Amino acid sequence: MESRFSSALGLLWWADPNQISIPLREKRHDLPHWVAIYEAMAGALPAFRELLTAFFAFQTLGAKFAGADDTAAFVAALQSVVPKMVGLTGQICSMMDGAPYPFVKTGPPISLNEYLLEKPLPELPGVSMSPDETVGMKGLAVELASQASEVIEPFVDRFLNLYHETFAWLAEAAERSEEHFIGSSMAFLDTDAKEEKATSHLSGSEGARYRLPDAPKELVLQGA
Repeated sequence: MESRFSSALGLLWWADPNQISIPLREKRHDLPHWVAIYEAMAGALPAFRELLTAFFAFQTLGAKFAGADDTAAFVAALQSVVPKMVGLTGQICSMMDGAPYPFVKTGPPISLNEYLLEKPLPELPGVSMSPDETVGMKGLAVELASQASEVIEPFVDRFLNLYHETFAWLAEAAERSEEHFIGSSMAFLDTDAKEEKATSHLSGSEGARYRLPDAPKELVLQGA
């Protein structure tokens, strides 16, 4: 499937523009932009899946400790989860460093990280967990968690939305390419498969599970 996906897009990229339809020419024109985004984001998927796990744990903490008096346990839990979320978000951004976001309609060009990360990641100070220092720390822990959430929650949403949009665009381009060069009987992805792979899904006790499509390992357009 991975080879077929890449091959179909390769056929489109190397085709003579005069031998393809106008809609396919438009797809071909935008193909390098979508491939650049896809490759950058697909390379960061392992770290992003870890971020999702930490983010769901963070959301669970908010529900579990809301109104609770166990300050020490709450602070300890946040000390573990919040720095991990911030660290993973920074790791993901470093893996996508230099990738452009080519679809800005007005204004100067921006990077993919600038599009996904609306605000800078917060600086998280070290918080001691000695018994004498846990009193009154719940307020600080909540404040730090709030700052991280304001940055990471929209980052997660934007990453998911853009990744699925990119995958769906490339899958459609691959399908149209195969239909043009090989025939409709060899369509790359049927409708149900595309919908399953290109759409995020929520499940779980609070409707908080995202599902990412499996990514082809390599998708490179030489000469793009």
